[in-house]
Amino acid sequence: GAHSIKNLEEYPSRKYHVQKVIKHPDYDKNNILYDIALLILDKQIELNDFVQIACYSKSNYKPKPYQDAFILGWG
Repeated sequence: GAHSIKNLEEYPSRKYHVQKVIKHPDYDKNNILYDIALLILDKQIELNDFVQIACYSKSNYKPKPYQDAFILGWG
């Protein structure tokens, strides 16, 4: 990634524990369809300049060609 775990003063980290994982009911480990889950954490996440809420579009949204887009995730 674009960060370094060796320089924690510049990019301080936070630790959260997952209390519950809710997988999509149609998830199948043999393909990538419905590869999504909700993670219930042990405490509320602190928002700051680097950590913000992810917004998603409406299901009927169609981006224009060459429009800027954002992707998020980990793993």
